[in-house]
Amino acid sequence: MHVATPREIDKEMADRLYELLLMKKLNPELKIRGLSSAIGRAKASMSKESIAWVEQQVAESEDL
Repeated sequence: MHVATPREIDKEMADRLYELLLMKKLNPELKIRGLSSAIGRAKASMSKESIAWVEQQVAESEDL
């Protein structure tokens, strides 16, 4: 049985937040029910620095 390390957990949380924020960015015209709540839950256990880094990555993404 593999027990996730704190670094693996941080990476998974950052990946999840990135995907949620990117979904919000790519669909500005849509009101996706539960998205803001999911973003809030993803941020709840992350450091401010990690959140800021993910938000910066999403802002700089060129997926549009």
